[in-house]
Amino acid sequence: MSHAPLPAMNDRSPTHAVPSVSIATARSGASSKINALGMRPMQERTYLSQ
Repeated sequence: MSHAPLPAMNDRSPTHAVPSVSIATARSGASSKINALGMRPMQERTYLSQ
């Protein structure tokens, strides 16, 4: 069985554009602050819901 050769990586064949997305988020540090038990807000909510 014969296979067609793969194109070289530096071959200038037509390429397809890949869309990219960029977002900006607030960097207040609120999610990294810890409470008296040493938990971040997400951990505290999970702990309190048990």
